[in-house]
Amino acid sequence: MSRNLIRAKAKDTHDFEKEKVVAGYLRRVEENAGEYGSNLYTLETETGERIAVWGNKIMDDQLATVPVNTWVQIEYLGLKKSKKGNREYKDFEVLYDSSNSTTQESSGEEQLPF
Repeated sequence: MSRNLIRAKAKDTHDFEKEKVVAGYLRRVEENAGEYGSNLYTLETETGERIAVWGNKIMDDQLATVPVNTWVQIEYLGLKKSKKGNREYKDFEVLYDSSNSTTQESSGEEQLPF
């Protein structure tokens, strides 16, 4: 039997430098993920594509109260300077559709209790 094998690759993460806005259903939140213990959000677009997004303090605070299975739009607003210490940080705006927060079910992935 002949098999068409391809190399599995790691989950790609969204690059806000290339595309400022990403939108889809918030399907999963992984806390303390990766080398730095950041949150990793998985969005599912209308076409079914899964997109991973690394959080930061700004994004995490905004997504903290958004339920899984809610339509979200995350926009990168660029680098901003903090009021104290003159540090730069990546700023984001998160919008969500409060009317459909639990109406769309995931396409086959088990829902996690976040």
